[in-house]
Amino acid sequence: MNMARIGILVMAMIGFLSSCSTLPEVKKNGDGEFSTKIVGSWSEGTSPYGVSTFKEDGTYEAKMWATPERQKLIVSAIGKWWIEGRKLYNTWHKVEPPILPTAQEPIVDEIVDISDDVLTLIDSKGEKYTKARVK
Repeated sequence: MNMARIGILVMAMIGFLSSCSTLPEVKKNGDGEFSTKIVGSWSEGTSPYGVSTFKEDGTYEAKMWATPERQKLIVSAIGKWWIEGRKLYNTWHKVEPPILPTAQEPIVDEIVDISDDVLTLIDSKGEKYTKARVK
């Protein structure tokens, strides 16, 4: 894989992980409705294709594959998440392979809406993006 392709994949992974990532301790999720609705797996992208799984205990797992067929795993991460108001905070503490540093400061996205099938967020750059629930 050439360096340009690796650079593109690393940048895509940073964007992917910024929507999903650990503080030393899980903070209590501050918004019951959003905290309940977000639990489950959410996908985004096609190449690369990523899935973030938000667990009820405030942990998550994120994986990114080269394609939606999930034949070649590019990177995986484990982290923690919490919600305060309409803000989704996340960090990560383990990335395999270790191509990215662990997140020392939480990444924050604004929650626009969480329906049964679509999670709509605004990232720190003000860009709106969506994730689809994986069933």
